[in-house]
Amino acid sequence: MIEKAIAQFRRSDRCETVHLPFFFTPELKRARSSYPGKAFELLRVIGRLFRVRFRGPIDIFVFPTGGPQKPALIRDLVLLPLILLSSRRVVLHFHAAGIADQLQAGSAIARLTRILYSKASAAIVMTEFGRRDPEAVGIKPIFVIPWRVTDDFDSGLVNRGRDRAVRLLHMGHLCADKGTPQLLEAFAALRRDHPEIKLELVGECLPPFNPGRLDRMIEDLGIREHVRISGLLIGRAKAEALGRADLFVFPTVAPYESFGLVLTEAMAWKLPIVASDWRGNADVLTSRAGAVRFPVSSSLSNDIGSALRKALTQHERWQEWGETNRSIFEESYRETGTSQSLLDALLSLVEPAPGGVRRILYVHNSADFYGASRSLVRLLHGSDRRKFLPLVVLPEDGPLRQVIENLGVRVIIDPSLAIISRYSSWFLTMFYRLPISVRHLLRLIRKESIDLVHTNTGVIIAPGLAARLAGVPHVWHMRESFREARPRLWEIYSKYIRLVADKIIAVSNATAAQFSDRSKVAVIHNGFSVDDFVMPSGTRSEFRRGVNLSENDLVTGCVGRIKWGRKGQEHLIQAANLLKKRGIISKILVVGSPFPGNEIHLERLKQLANDLGVQDQIIYTGEVTDAKPAYTSMDVFVLPSAYPEPFGGVVMEAMSMGLPVIATNLGGSLDQVVEGVTGYLVPPGDPDALAARIEVLAKDPELRRRMGAAGRERIARDFSLSDMVKKVESVYDSVVPMEHPPAEVVARSAPAATT
Repeated sequence: MIEKAIAQFRRSDRCETVHLPFFFTPELKRARSSYPGKAFELLRVIGRLFRVRFRGPIDIFVFPTGGPQKPALIRDLVLLPLILLSSRRVVLHFHAAGIADQLQAGSAIARLTRILYSKASAAIVMTEFGRRDPEAVGIKPIFVIPWRVTDDFDSGLVNRGRDRAVRLLHMGHLCADKGTPQLLEAFAALRRDHPEIKLELVGECLPPFNPGRLDRMIEDLGIREHVRISGLLIGRAKAEALGRADLFVFPTVAPYESFGLVLTEAMAWKLPIVASDWRGNADVLTSRAGAVRFPVSSSLSNDIGSALRKALTQHERWQEWGETNRSIFEESYRETGTSQSLLDALLSLVEPAPGGVRRILYVHNSADFYGASRSLVRLLHGSDRRKFLPLVVLPEDGPLRQVIENLGVRVIIDPSLAIISRYSSWFLTMFYRLPISVRHLLRLIRKESIDLVHTNTGVIIAPGLAARLAGVPHVWHMRESFREARPRLWEIYSKYIRLVADKIIAVSNATAAQFSDRSKVAVIHNGFSVDDFVMPSGTRSEFRRGVNLSENDLVTGCVGRIKWGRKGQEHLIQAANLLKKRGIISKILVVGSPFPGNEIHLERLKQLANDLGVQDQIIYTGEVTDAKPAYTSMDVFVLPSAYPEPFGGVVMEAMSMGLPVIATNLGGSLDQVVEGVTGYLVPPGDPDALAARIEVLAKDPELRRRMGAAGRERIARDFSLSDMVKKVESVYDSVVPMEHPPAEVVARSAPAATT
């Protein structure tokens, strides 16, 4: 049956199809046994799976569940974890029923199977009755898609009523599950009153019911002359058996029965039917069918006998029943060659959101509201919601969450995010948090049908790997400088970044220069809208009053995390001391706070100010949600960082506010500040040079005004928010085109004997 589905897929230009055959049980007699060959085949199929995945992302993996027998469930336990990791979506095809019953048994294998099956994106069943299996593990959606079969009916082969004999046909596996022994007993009893009946058995014996046992039973019942054992028939021989039969008998009580395929074949050949009212049989036959359905009791042979007697008493209606069955077959089960119901159902799982909107998952490393966070907010605010539907993951609750939700963007808190930090163990991050984080993100990507993952900083290591495993494009936004601090470690980490990223966005040329291979790197500066930095009149005075500053005070300020030795606030305090000695009193406004747990950095700054005697000049605001009022109170902005800032957002904000900027000549500042035009560049860790430039600006209000205006103009011209958003969206377009390419569907098949 899976071959017909594959043929349907390959007829379509809507998908690319890879067939991954799996010969778990080549021999029917070993279908329910465990032996080394099955283990070797498991290894072979795993190897084939990796080769398919290496060729590219798998959008949908169609996996037929193994059935309720223990060897098949164990096989699924081995394969499904790998399949779930390698595919964006896994669709389970419940071609064998009875798994719900196994799950109710509560064994360890059943519990593990339930967990794995529940990770599937959807399920396919062939009857309404079949829903109970995927429903038992909580899979949604469930597609009910009956199999369609080739119509091989040939009226020229119909040879019924040629004599007074009434020929009963039993086709399929010959075993107790299919009711074969009980049928023989009922047939032997029925012949006492109906000597005209004969029985033909078509199929192979399914262990433990074997040909020897079948032969002995026929002999013991004394029906040797009236039973024909035809074995497994195919092609014309099978058609001739259907053509010479008068009544089709299907007394199955198999716990794995899901869709009686032989019933549809009998209907195609205009046969009246006697069938057990068992599992999905009622759905296959429908209430209209020309059939006698019998309930199953503890005495199956008596049930079969009673149903056959009832059918024989209505012999004159058999032709009418056959015509009805033929019409049901033509309406519901005949393969037309044009049906795409299965393909339509599968591709509905990967269709883009309405209107071609692509779902973007943004993963960010904190919930504070500093540079990278504000840059993310600006990107979300400026992105085109007609094209992109954002979803944001944060590791914790905090100010950023509320700001993002105010934009109408959904936020998910995931404390398991694996984040590189100076304050956490690398070993713990890599070997404990990373696997958990990848698993959570992988599940989210599949659940939300994410089209692209955007990692917003360089310290989050899990999203790229999760995106790779899910087969989703990944864009990594690099806002940090790593190479100078740990060059050897960076060499390894940069290779990992290039491996899991389809595109790398670097916020400055200095950030891009960290990569020895820049083939995936695009430099996109953070963008700003100067209109967002227009403040109401009176904001400057109001803020100054709030921090005890007068209108005449000269205020030099800095904004950002307080980090002794890295952010350089201590050098600004030292510069204030030098200016004081020259008779220039500048108030120093320090906006920001230390990272939680690092309050010692703030204490060291205060101690330094006390030691230098400038404590009265230093004002600490602590953390602020909106820094714009603080900017309005400043006359000069300073970025005193001792280490390279990839692309200091606070520099751009200060320029947008019309402030002259003094920054250390490192990293992204070289792309931002035009020496002598919008401000000055000074060496890092040099309070003398910093004090000298502050002194120049302190003495020349007109120069401050001119440089501030030039900076604001530069932002509007070269660093506009709209340009940044367009460039980022063009990166998205390059990895996820607006028109999706055909999805790749992998269908795995196994012989029917595995059920």
